[in-house]
Amino acid sequence: MAKINRKKYGIISDIHTNPRKITPILHKLKNEGVDALVLNGDIGNNLISIYNTLDQATSLGVETYVQPGSHEKLEDYFTVLEIFLNKNSNLINVIQDPKI
Repeated sequence: MAKINRKKYGIISDIHTNPRKITPILHKLKNEGVDALVLNGDIGNNLISIYNTLDQATSLGVETYVQPGSHEKLEDYFTVLEIFLNKNSNLINVIQDPKI
C-alpha cells in the first residue's frame, strides 16, 4: 500500500494592527511541524502592520499562502506583498491563482 504524503497546515487570520499576536502562534506552529502556512486575511490595517506580519510569517520558512481580508487597504496590501514576493520564494499570492 502506498504511503499518503499529507501536509500539515497552520492557519492564521485577523491579526489586524497587532502583529505581535503572531509571534507565539508561529512558535506553536513551528513546534507542531507545519509544512505550510495560510494567512487568511485581515493581516494588517496599514503598510507597517502588513509588513510586520508578512516579515514574521515568512521567517517560519515554510510555504506561505496569503490573501487580503476586509480590513486591508488593497493599495497597502499589494505594495507590501510585492516587496515580499520579490524576496521570498516561499510566499504565494492566492489571488494570482484562483485554484488555490
